[in-house]
Amino acid sequence: MLCLRLGSVSLAFNRSIHSSIPIRRALGLLAVVGLSGAALGQTQNWTLAENRAVTQITQGSAGDFSGPTPVVSSAFVQTLLSSGFKDSDKSHNLDIAGITISNAVFQDQVNVHFEVPYRVVFDHCQFQNGLDFSGSLFDKDLVFAGSSFGTSASYTSTTSADDPPVAQLINATVKGTVSFDSAVFHVPVDFTKAHVKELDITNTVFESNDQDDPDLDLSAVSVETDLSLSVKTAQPRQVQAQLLNVGRLLFLGSSGTAFFATREFNLADSHFQKIDIYGFAQWLANSQPGAISLDGFSFNELNLYDCHKSKTCEPGKLLELLDSPQVLYAPQPYLMLEQYLSTVGNPDDADNTYIHMRRRQRVRRMHWATKLSDRTLDWVLGYGREPSRALWWALGFVALGMIIFSPRHMIPQDQALPESAGKDDKPDPSGKKNAAYSRFWYSLDVLAPAIELGADKAWEPDPNWWIGRNYSYVHRILGWILVPLILAALTGLIH
Repeated sequence: MLCLRLGSVSLAFNRSIHSSIPIRRALGLLAVVGLSGAALGQTQNWTLAENRAVTQITQGSAGDFSGPTPVVSSAFVQTLLSSGFKDSDKSHNLDIAGITISNAVFQDQVNVHFEVPYRVVFDHCQFQNGLDFSGSLFDKDLVFAGSSFGTSASYTSTTSADDPPVAQLINATVKGTVSFDSAVFHVPVDFTKAHVKELDITNTVFESNDQDDPDLDLSAVSVETDLSLSVKTAQPRQVQAQLLNVGRLLFLGSSGTAFFATREFNLADSHFQKIDIYGFAQWLANSQPGAISLDGFSFNELNLYDCHKSKTCEPGKLLELLDSPQVLYAPQPYLMLEQYLSTVGNPDDADNTYIHMRRRQRVRRMHWATKLSDRTLDWVLGYGREPSRALWWALGFVALGMIIFSPRHMIPQDQALPESAGKDDKPDPSGKKNAAYSRFWYSLDVLAPAIELGADKAWEPDPNWWIGRNYSYVHRILGWILVPLILAALTGLIH
């Protein structure tokens, strides 16, 4: 009876202890002590199927419930995992490779909040009311192969709002691999603040109807080695993975099939040593605006696969995703990609990434004067990443000056007039009198204030030529703008 009462207490207060780790651990310790004591001499309360499973497990086989009575109590699992059977009967030696339970149906929520020294496998089991392993410690692997969580009726109008089913391992520690291969989730899955050696959520199906909680919550999860995420059919609607840390490799999707969230995928402030993204074309095809958050996202190596007709694509392809409406704008992901592209020897792609970041930043709220100056930096210098643009602009204005400053409209300045020239000398419409005048050198001399060629001292536009006289001022102002910008870009003052 103590076993059943403790199971009920854990079930009833599942949500209330969600944020209180000390309370949860205390209940776990009480469960271990109580269940072990209850197991002494009370094995007659187990069903025939449970007794048969105990015999199979202690013989090193799977506890198989694929008979006519597959329903298993939560208390049975708690006692088994807490070494209760071993204490009640010395012939039950659980110091074996692990405990496997197959084809079992758990109608009540399964709760484990204590240390489990064995490798535990749930093979094709049904957790109809979910499970709560929050605060638990598994010394070895924890495997759910082909298992389902919740039912298709979970989170319907008939579901109790006070205690909806969930599958959670909040703040759990697993020193081995946690595997949910070919699992079906009718309920939300929550790993918040869990610490595991390796995590595999592969070939899964997400079918939760919960409108409040994310389908998959990996917030602040720490994975020492690899994290694999892939789906069999439908993508999850919402995945929270902010502050996720993966020590080695993150697999998103499998060959030809992507893994993403259709409504929200929050990867803010997450870090990965290496990322392999499969089905990248499917990422680009998701039309949900603002679905992806990458602010603070970082990695050391990136590989993209399944990009339209190409099996693989260059890392710079990630820029298309960053520019898309489905990614919430933040400068950090652009800077992260720019740094990575520079590191792997793609400086041109790195510069292009920076330019795209500045352009997307410009469409956000800016004062019109700030937008104008920002657009000028873009057009003229590519924000300092393409200083050669300014040279082409300068050559273009020199060419324009050559067209405008025609010899027939130019006259020698007074101080440059020869002594034989009379005061009544007037411009020659044919331009023959100005045979010494050079369009190129005059246009260049006016445009480049730092260069003193003497041409702008010897010649000037006809005072009666309004267009030429005023354009010469504009030409000179453009030079004072272009030349400092070129020097600033070349010296790195503009980034």
